[in-house]
Amino acid sequence: MARIIILTGMGEPEFSSNRGIIHAFKELGHDVITAGPPYWGRGYNADVPLPDKPHPEMYSYEEVLSKVQWQPDLFLNIEPHAFATGPKPPELISAFYATDQHRAGGLYHRVASQGNFNYVFIGQPYFASSYIDMPKTKLCILLPAFDERRFIKGLNTSPKVDISFVGQTGIAGLEFTEEDEIGRFTTKPPSNLPTDIRRYAFSGHPGFDYCERAELLIRLMKDFRVHIYEQVWEPLKFQKALQRGVVGFNRSLLNDISIRVFETMAAHRALVTDDPSQWLSSKEGFMCRTYKSYFKPFFQNFDLDYKYVRNLVIDALDTNKSKEEVIKHDFDLVWKDHSWRSRAGKILDLVFS
Repeated sequence: MARIIILTGMGEPEFSSNRGIIHAFKELGHDVITAGPPYWGRGYNADVPLPDKPHPEMYSYEEVLSKVQWQPDLFLNIEPHAFATGPKPPELISAFYATDQHRAGGLYHRVASQGNFNYVFIGQPYFASSYIDMPKTKLCILLPAFDERRFIKGLNTSPKVDISFVGQTGIAGLEFTEEDEIGRFTTKPPSNLPTDIRRYAFSGHPGFDYCERAELLIRLMKDFRVHIYEQVWEPLKFQKALQRGVVGFNRSLLNDISIRVFETMAAHRALVTDDPSQWLSSKEGFMCRTYKSYFKPFFQNFDLDYKYVRNLVIDALDTNKSKEEVIKHDFDLVWKDHSWRSRAGKILDLVFS
């Protein structure tokens, strides 16, 4: 078993990616020491607590290693909110994992460059080309994954609507006015949405990051029975929220990969998603229904995108035995290869092979 130091911010919610990876290494039986600062009055204490620092939160290797009683086999830095910097012992193997590059693409490239890492794992392949100026570092695409702690493999509740969605919608002013045993949800977009950028938002701020997802969801809500839930953190409720629909829908940022893809499949639901084929369909072997996205909102040909997506949803709702086999194929594949547990094993394979 490996001895691993994990440097990461300790203010993240229980089911954030960094905490999922920490749990996965421990579940695999490795010795893990966590180091990092708590912040925003939340999170949990690290094994090696560090003082919070001004953004970006940089910590020297010596600052961390001097507080650890044994020599680690691997020093793993996971974003966010704590980044290794400066010289490191030459015999120490260190790696940086940007699990969600979309949150701060330029920042993660900068801190990866300053950390003298042997390996950099890139969660979103779209950003891989931005790291080509790091020739002494081995770059590896390591996709995000679903968190097994939030799922019970044998749980498959009966769907109630056509589509269920849990996550950032990009729709501005969305109000969750209905509630069931899972949580609060909405079935329709806000009335009288503006025709300009104000109709899209992320965390309440207008912007185009999620505009295509928002536009597709707005149209789907008009044509199908859709439940969009507020963020659901409780494991059993989260899985049931995903299973509320017959179909799960996704539109990634930048034709990339998102955790929503793996979560929908892990919940044993048909998936309709955009087609980043170089990362998903051809390499991973999934059989889900995919579409190509060509146009931006406010261009009249965006209707062509939606027409194709709508037809895919209609096809997915018309269930038969062969389609159940597709769902089971993708379900088996993500449980085998796309959990945080499998990512933790892959990290060690890459580092020590």
